[in-house]
Amino acid sequence: MHLYKVMLVDDEPMIRQGLRTIINWEDNGYQVVGDAGNGRDAVLKYKELAPDIVVIDIRMPVMDGLQAIAEIRRTDKRCLFLIASGYADFAYAKQAMVHGVTSYLLKPIEEEELAAELGRMKLELDQRRQTAELSKQEAALKREALLAALAAAEGNEEAAAAAAKELEPLIGTASCYHVLLFQMTESAASPGTKALLKQRWKSAFEEPGSGFLFSSGTELAMLWPKDLHSPAARKELLLQLQDSADELCLEFTAIAGVKVHSLAELARSCASAHEMLRRSFHLCGEGIHLAGAAVCGGHGGREPQRRVHASLQEERLCAEADGPPPAKSPDLAALADRLYYAVDMGCAEATARALDEAEKQIRDFDDSEANMKKSFAQLVNAAFNKLALTHQADVVQISMPLVAELYRQTRCEAMMRYIHRQCQELALRLRNESSEPIIKQIIHFMERHYADQLKLETLAELFKYNSGYLGKMIKQHTGENFNTYLDKVRIRHAIECLGRGMKVREVAERVGYSNVDYFHSKFKKYVGISPSSLKGSPEKAAQLCSSRFQSLQGTNLNRGKQTKDQT
Repeated sequence: MHLYKVMLVDDEPMIRQGLRTIINWEDNGYQVVGDAGNGRDAVLKYKELAPDIVVIDIRMPVMDGLQAIAEIRRTDKRCLFLIASGYADFAYAKQAMVHGVTSYLLKPIEEEELAAELGRMKLELDQRRQTAELSKQEAALKREALLAALAAAEGNEEAAAAAAKELEPLIGTASCYHVLLFQMTESAASPGTKALLKQRWKSAFEEPGSGFLFSSGTELAMLWPKDLHSPAARKELLLQLQDSADELCLEFTAIAGVKVHSLAELARSCASAHEMLRRSFHLCGEGIHLAGAAVCGGHGGREPQRRVHASLQEERLCAEADGPPPAKSPDLAALADRLYYAVDMGCAEATARALDEAEKQIRDFDDSEANMKKSFAQLVNAAFNKLALTHQADVVQISMPLVAELYRQTRCEAMMRYIHRQCQELALRLRNESSEPIIKQIIHFMERHYADQLKLETLAELFKYNSGYLGKMIKQHTGENFNTYLDKVRIRHAIECLGRGMKVREVAERVGYSNVDYFHSKFKKYVGISPSSLKGSPEKAAQLCSSRFQSLQGTNLNRGKQTKDQT
């Protein structure tokens, strides 16, 4: 129950004490907040206590009651006065009426008489309060409508000036303004939740010179009449905002538009905030993001590298006018193969590099949230589908929830951290013995991926070697250069397939030759006969493998201690 404040004024302490106890003030809707022994003291305490009702005697030393009422009336036309006097003098009553006093009780005051008069005054105060509340609500609705109109008035200077002139008496003036936009996380984006948070923030920012909430399109917005360029100012506001949001267990992104210096310019601040909100997927970290700064670059799952812009609109216009030509559409199949190779060979570093390169190419082509998520979902699916053929149990355990979780991420940096962590953990799980020298890892890799379009440059990039030096390492270890060794591995597997009765064309594709005539020529070069002559002859095929490709079956791992020492 709302209690109205009362101040008691009388020069006799016993009367003041009697007034405090004559009735139960709280039961009648009041709270005695103080008292005074003369008119001058009453004027001073009135300024401090701001009572709704003053119960006051007339004849007092220093300053009498009527003088005190006149002094208070200079600044407050609404305070109610109840004169409690021992003098039934019409002259006093007449002076009191001049100052709007309508309540006049003679001492000694009776309990019932005082309660009745206070009841009448409470009805008047209740009516005033209800009217003020309605006026306040109407003013708030009008303010919100004007703010929404101003925020949407870009390019219409006449409408903006008119709305600003009408809005100024409702919010006052400030030296600068920002428009803030708030984006709720997906779980908190329901209209009911937004409305509840809006009410909490309205209560938190009731003080004059504080923020004013309104709607800008589908987003919750706030006019903030203070400069937010300093980190301390943004932190202070964020703490105020988070207090209410934390109570509701909600998360939000806050974006402050560019600073403007008049209400008529609010549309410019609002437009810059909307532009940054469109790119909120790429914002780094938490807090209040200021339009024109802190948009993430590539990070590869490690510390994000930030780049600062004068303004997002200027950046876009400059890029259109002077920037490089649009990036080519990324080759997702090639990027997926690179990720597949890196994870399959169990190298977390190569996995991170493959994901970094994929992020760069995808982002350069189209960095929208929809495209980033779609592209990485396709890339991860393609790589993990290949991995599942040889590592089914390990891969399925990670790949099943990965894509679903990828789509749930609201920040690019969080999405990339998640993908990096899952892929690198899988790579470490699939890794061979760490004591195995690099050359053995490379040979094992070629044995597993001979059917792919392997190139020496691909291996060099994956294992972080110069391609020329890696070629020498392979030659020293196997006795063959890279292409010859790869051909012989493919031909050995082709002989095994032919011995099982497979068709020549199928075998050619299976071991990595897309052109069957080219396969014929390679086969005759290394075996001396046509591939069709081995079809369906397992004994002959086994004999050929044993006699001509014996060194490849054990991958020649014991050759070249010098090579092992070099690695």
